[in-house]
Formats: sequence, C-alpha cells, structure tokens
Amino acid sequence: VYGAGSVMRKTFLQRLYNSGFKSMLLGRTATQLTSGDDNELCFVARYFDYEIWYHRGLKFKHLMSAGRMNWNYIKKLYGGFGRMNIYIQAYQYVAINHTVPPDNLRFPLWLDTYLHKIKYLINYYPKVMWKMRKEGDAEVLRFIAMQAEAKEIWSLKENYIQVYKSIFSYLNSLKELNTGKT
Repeated sequence: VYGAGSVMRKTFLQRLYNSGFKSMLLGRTATQLTSGDDNELCFVARYFDYEIWYHRGLKFKHLMSAGRMNWNYIKKLYGGFGRMNIYIQAYQYVAINHTVPPDNLRFPLWLDTYLHKIKYLINYYPKVMWKMRKEGDAEVLRFIAMQAEAKEIWSLKENYIQVYKSIFSYLNSLKELNTGKT
C-alpha cells in the first residue's frame, strides 16, 4: 500500500516507535529520490500478523509542485524505485519465509540475482532503445528502474546477503519487543 493516503493503527505505530523502530528504507529527501519506507511499514505490519487492506473506493488528491512534473524528475524517481526494490524484495522474502536465503547456492545470491537482472535488461533493451529520448514512455521508466536495480545489486555485492540477514534480525528483534497486537 503506497504511503500517500494510507492509514495505520496508532497502536501499531506507537509500539514500533516505542521499541526504537527506525526505517531501514528512506522516503524522498532533498537530495535522494528514493522510496520504500511506506512499503517497509506494510511488511513490518504483516510480519506482526496485521492485515493490510486496500479499498478502491477511497480517493485522495495528491498535489504535486510544478518542479516535480517533468520527465527528468520522473526518470530520477524511477531510478530511486529501482534502487529501493532490492530492499523491498529482501523484506518480502524474509516476511514470507521467516528466514534468509540459503548460502549453499551454486553462485553467490548477489551474482545470481545480478545475472538474471542483466539478462532481462539485455532482452528488454530492444523494446526501448528507440524510445529512450521520448518523453512519457512507461517502458522507458521500467527500463530505468531495472538499470538502477542492477547498479544497486552490483554496489551491494559484498553485502547483498547481509541485507537479508539485517532485515531478518531487525524484524525478529522488533517482534520480541512487540508481543501481542491491537
């Protein structure tokens, strides 16, 4: 559930923050167009067995400044989405499996993930190569996000599995501090 327009139980948020919860993912800042903090809260809530609901009848108006309504900003935003997707995938894996990925793979997990992403980018590139300068193309934005994701995997190569371990450890420490739900 996206952060804009979402509603959460106050008791859940109080428990998190009283236990020292600090988001591992950043929202947008003055210098970074990253995201994921809203997704992170949803994964933490699911880990604590809260239900997440979406209702299409709910509407909200999201006002955007003129400086955020241009193609360059949107491309940078999608690059941030791609970078943060690595952490969202780790949260998703840990939340579903309640463990970290095994270490006994044929290739290190980061390399296996990176090679799959590169293969996908190579196959996807012909779809967008003539559209890269065209404003407003959704496939170009998807490609930019995937590129950023591959770059983030590469930058994390020495610590990729540690992201999973940190999230697993963090969620378990929060769960110990937050027994019961309201």
